[in-house]
Amino acid sequence: MRRAVITLDTDATRADILKRVLAQECLHDDMARVGFESGGDSIEITIEAGDSVSLRAALNSYLRWMKISMETAAIT
Repeated sequence: MRRAVITLDTDATRADILKRVLAQECLHDDMARVGFESGGDSIEITIEAGDSVSLRAALNSYLRWMKISMETAAIT
């Protein structure tokens, strides 16, 4: 099993937004298991997959969704 951990330091409001947005995505992910921990001003995302290709694909997807969510939150 391959694993990657992403930690993002941000404010509590954005950490909560990211957790809610990304949690919806992990419900539909059959290739990887994803877990979230948020506390205060940070969020930690753990992605586990059976092989490197699946891990890389999931990692790229979650990083892209994080970026889009942060950009959208900055606009509003």
